[in-house]
Amino acid sequence: MKTGWSLAIVVAASIWAAPAHASGGLFCEPVGKSGGPSLNLSMTRGDPGGIFGATLDDGGNSRTTMGEGAPLTLVQAWIDDHYLFVDIADADMMHYVARLRAKRARIDGALGAVGTLEYDGKKHAVRCGES
Repeated sequence: MKTGWSLAIVVAASIWAAPAHASGGLFCEPVGKSGGPSLNLSMTRGDPGGIFGATLDDGGNSRTTMGEGAPLTLVQAWIDDHYLFVDIADADMMHYVARLRAKRARIDGALGAVGTLEYDGKKHAVRCGES
């Protein structure tokens, strides 16, 4: 009888704990004195995991790829143990608005990324950490 209750508690605990690790994100912010835009990536974890949304903020305007009528479109995104690539276009997918190219790296003890975020014709150095 003790074993049955123990098993029930373990199963219940794992069910309630699972959603906490099901999603997360990366926040890419400019480094250096020149500043630049920031990019917040929404992700699912696990296998398969991936990037399902992004919010781009240029300091005066914040736009997203998520929701009906979103002003931006997440054209493609790639994340693995080595690289992080994201392409964002306007809603009609006629012009690229932002492109992230980064290599995965340890940042503050967690796996993040460092690279460039191309926006408005300029490349900005960025550092991406868990959000």
